[in-house]
Amino acid sequence: MKKITQILFSVLSVFLLAHPMAAQTILPAMPLGGPDNSTFDKSGRYPAGTTNHTSFYSTVAGKNVDMWVYTPPGYSTSQRYGVIFCYQGIGTDAGTIFYDWCVNAAIVCDNLIGEKKISKGVIIVAVDDQFAGDYSNVRDMTITDAIPYIDSHYATYADADHRGAYGYSWGGGYAFNVGCENLDYFHFISPSSAAPNKEGDVTLFPNGGTKAKQVIKCLFLSWGEVDYQSIIDANVACDSYCNTNGIPHYKWVAAGQGHSGGTWRPAMWNFLQLADRAGISGSVYDDGTPKAKYASVTNDNPNQIKVTMSKAIQSTSRFTGFKVKLDNVVATIDSVVLRDTNQLVINLNANILNTNNILLSYSTGNVVSIYKKNLAIFNDMPVENLLKGASPIIAELKTNKDGDTLIAKFN
Repeated sequence: MKKITQILFSVLSVFLLAHPMAAQTILPAMPLGGPDNSTFDKSGRYPAGTTNHTSFYSTVAGKNVDMWVYTPPGYSTSQRYGVIFCYQGIGTDAGTIFYDWCVNAAIVCDNLIGEKKISKGVIIVAVDDQFAGDYSNVRDMTITDAIPYIDSHYATYADADHRGAYGYSWGGGYAFNVGCENLDYFHFISPSSAAPNKEGDVTLFPNGGTKAKQVIKCLFLSWGEVDYQSIIDANVACDSYCNTNGIPHYKWVAAGQGHSGGTWRPAMWNFLQLADRAGISGSVYDDGTPKAKYASVTNDNPNQIKVTMSKAIQSTSRFTGFKVKLDNVVATIDSVVLRDTNQLVINLNANILNTNNILLSYSTGNVVSIYKKNLAIFNDMPVENLLKGASPIIAELKTNKDGDTLIAKFN
C-alpha cells in the first residue's frame, strides 16, 4: 500500500508540474503573391462572415466606445468561439482592422476558413483604443468593460486559453501592453509594427518571462523590413530579449514592406493560423500531420514495439528515423514494418525484459501519412511495458464527484 501511495503522489506531481507548449506546425511567411497581388485578402472567394459596427458602454471611458465585431460564416450560439481583441493605429478608428487598405481581418479570416487552413473558431473584435486620446486607459477598458461585454453578448470561451490580442502600429504597442502584462486574460498575442508606446521588455516579461514561458500559447512579433528605424530597433530588441530568456515566440519581418497594410494584413494571416493551431479555437487544427499516439510491448512478441499512429501511413519497404532506448542504452533496430494502416511495429535484436524502461524517439526519417505529411518529431516517448511481471503503470487518475476520493486505474 505504501508503494502505491508513493506512486500516486509521484504521478500527481507530474500532472501538476507539466505544462507543455502547444505544438506549432507552420512558420510565419508572406502569402503567395505577396501582400498586393495575392488572393488571401480578396473578397468574394468564399462564404463571408458577418461584421457589425456597434458600441458598448465603458465605465473606464465614462461613455459609449466604438466597436466592430466579426463572427465567422456559420456562427452559432450552440458552440463556443475563441476571440481576438484588436487595436488600431494612431489617428485612425477601430474600423481599420476591417478596412481593405489596412488589416482587412474579416476577409483574411473568411479566406483562411474557406481554404480550410483554420477552423470557424474565432470572433474578431476591434475596440476603439483612442477613446480618450493617444494614451487612453486601454488595459482597464478592455478587461473591465470590453471582455465582459463580448463574453455576455457572444458565444465565446471566457478564458485566457481562447483569447488573443492583436494590434498594428500604436495598437501594436497596446497588444504588447494589454496582452503581455495581463496573462491571466490573454495567451495569444500578436503585436505588428508596435509603436513607441510599447512598454519595456523587462516590464512586459518580468523575471525573465517566467510566467510568459508557462502560459503563452502563441507570441508572434512582426514588422516591416523598411519600417521606421525606432520601431525596427524596439522589436529587434524584444526578439533578442525573448531569445536570451528562452521565451517561445515567432518573429517575422515583412520583406520590402514598411509601416503599412502590406505588413499588417499578412501578419493577421499568419497570426490566425498560428493561434488556431495552438488551440484558440477550442481544439488544435488538424492539418493531416501524423503523430505517435501510443506505444507498447506485449507478451505476444517481447522483442517488438507496437506504435499506434494518429493518421494512416503510406507503405514503404523500409522505415527510418526511429531510436529505441532500453534503460537509456540505445538498442539495435532490426526492422520497422507497417502492420496495418495506423500501426508500425519496431522489431529489436535485443531481448526486452519486464524490468526495462523503454523510450522511443523519432527524428528525420521517411514516415509519411497518406496526406503526404511527415511524422511529427518526438523525443523519449515512454513505451508501456506490458510484459508479464512488469510493474503496473497508472493509466488514469481522477477524483470522485465530491473530490474526497482519489481513483487510480492501472494498465
